[in-house]
Amino acid sequence: MPCVDPLSLLPSVRWLAWQTGAVTETDDLVQVGMLGVLEALRRSEGDVSVSYLVACARGAMLDYLRTLDPLSRSERRLVRVLERARDRVERRAMRPASLAEVAAEAGVSVADAAAACDVWPCALDFALDVRSDQPAPDEALAALHAVREAIVRYQRLDARWRTIIDDWLDERPQTETAAALGVTSGRVTQIRQQALERVVG
Repeated sequence: MPCVDPLSLLPSVRWLAWQTGAVTETDDLVQVGMLGVLEALRRSEGDVSVSYLVACARGAMLDYLRTLDPLSRSERRLVRVLERARDRVERRAMRPASLAEVAAEAGVSVADAAAACDVWPCALDFALDVRSDQPAPDEALAALHAVREAIVRYQRLDARWRTIIDDWLDERPQTETAAALGVTSGRVTQIRQQALERVVG
């Protein structure tokens, strides 16, 4: 079998690098892949197929990517378990999940979950308990009262004013709102500003 020119494989190696490289520069993977091709040619003294050399390039890329991953296989498995647990908790609770909730859902200790966060912080961005970011109870209650009062003031508005606010919130073109109400676009802007001032209080 004739010796394969390594440069003839460059387009295939570039394509592999583009397909594989999610966490590193494509050029780095191309270089690693071409080194894998050259090593395979050296070992076999050139008596190999193109498909074998492309497979060697891909293997070299994957080996390189594994060296960039700080997690062991067991740690990577735990990260996946915790991420799925977080998704389940957040779908049920309709809010961000705390680390303790995720650990309980995954059936692991909080210490183990926190350790997984320490080795791979970007994969588990829920590591910090979300309760630290929540307002104090009295602040939350005051905010709820303010929202309720704003709703009451909105309901007391004239129907035309409510229509203008609703259309604005629904991102309906202002010209359409003006045409439907039989007023100018400038008048819609004026009414909307007055209505918002009354609702916000």
